[in-house]
Amino acid sequence: MHLPPKIVFDDRLTKLQLYVDIPEDSIETVSIFYRTNTMENMQEIILAKEKGSYSFNFDPGIQGGDSVAYFFTVAVKDQSIHATPLDINGKIKPYNKPLVDAIKYYEERLKSLKW
Repeated sequence: MHLPPKIVFDDRLTKLQLYVDIPEDSIETVSIFYRTNTMENMQEIILAKEKGSYSFNFDPGIQGGDSVAYFFTVAVKDQSIHATPLDINGKIKPYNKPLVDAIKYYEERLKSLKW
């Protein structure tokens, strides 16, 4: 299970977490595939379990770009592979998140709170 962040800021780390309900001894690897709009190909990062979830710290300062697309896979020892998110046809449909300027975001939030 993965709950995508509502906002991915362009100047700070965003932790992308996946919770897996497959028995640990059945899992071969858990990976995230991601790319920003400035990258040509998806990059695969194999994740380690940490405090109950598999996590990746996306750092826009290192990767660059204006948006990030990503999806997770879980390879199981029986040779099956699970992925999230999927579309209605069962095909991988990466999350696409714009990278948001934090100052502009909070300025807009403040404006919306004024009476």
